[in-house]
Amino acid sequence: MNNFTKLSSAIVTSTIWQEDNPTRIVWVTMLATADACGRVEGSIPGLAHIARVTVEECERALDRLMSPDPYSRTKEYEGRRVEEIDGGWRILNYAKYRERRDPEKRKEQTREAVRRHRQRKSVSQCKPNVSQCKPPKAQEEAEEDKEESRKKKPASRPRGRKPFAPPTAKEVNAYAFELGYNNFAEPNKGAEFVAFYEERGWKDSNGRPVKDWKAKLRSVWLSKMKKPQRGDYYWLPTEEQLDEIYAQCAEVSA
Repeated sequence: MNNFTKLSSAIVTSTIWQEDNPTRIVWVTMLATADACGRVEGSIPGLAHIARVTVEECERALDRLMSPDPYSRTKEYEGRRVEEIDGGWRILNYAKYRERRDPEKRKEQTREAVRRHRQRKSVSQCKPNVSQCKPPKAQEEAEEDKEESRKKKPASRPRGRKPFAPPTAKEVNAYAFELGYNNFAEPNKGAEFVAFYEERGWKDSNGRPVKDWKAKLRSVWLSKMKKPQRGDYYWLPTEEQLDEIYAQCAEVSA
């Protein structure tokens, strides 16, 4: 049993100190052997043995500790200090004095934590700065190497959409042929497409900039294929070419 009880100096001015020696000894023994909840386990002969009193003296001490005390400073339980429980006794005001002791313990722990923090801080401030201990020549060489590596490092490519590059007539013809518009991939069709949008600063009929000429070629061509009567662009299919396309579609769907 390694319990620890902090004994308050106020005990010498309490009414318990006016009791006889066996009562005071039994009371201090119970304080020393109580657990964290104020319970003292044992029997009367066992308590008398560790308190070094007789069994009769222990019985009288317990009877006095379990009786009301009108002069006690603790008015709870009518001044009783102990109650009998299964397997032993319970000190009634133990929790009260335990709570009174905790703030003192917290202050002590705070002081210890502050002391350790200051000690670690002083040790960290005493560590030498390795970079500052380099010779001047070594520092110059390190700075030169850093500058050379920065110059050799390739410039990072800016994120976002790639800048618009106007197509050539050859690229327009090749892309139209790739999409299956082989009936219209004549040498002059791509040139007409490029010339049409170059005159407008690569902006559509609504004044919006053309950011993707391939998408513009697909959308315009498909829309004109569906509505050839509204077309006003040079690369629209002729009536003969439309008849040929419709014939090809009929053969595929037959």
